[in-house]
Amino acid sequence: MKKMKRIHLFSIIIGTIVVSYGIIMSIIKDSFHDYFQLVFIGAILTSLGLLNKNKG
Repeated sequence: MKKMKRIHLFSIIIGTIVVSYGIIMSIIKDSFHDYFQLVFIGAILTSLGLLNKNKG
């Protein structure tokens, strides 16, 4: 098993933080539409980090 590159680990961590922040703020402000972009970008970062964690 290859060692995970630092950039992929960083992508997973930042993506998870952004998704969590977007969901928490949408619950607090009661408007998911305002924070949809944060959740979407965070989900993409997390998925790309997970997808490429064993590459290279």
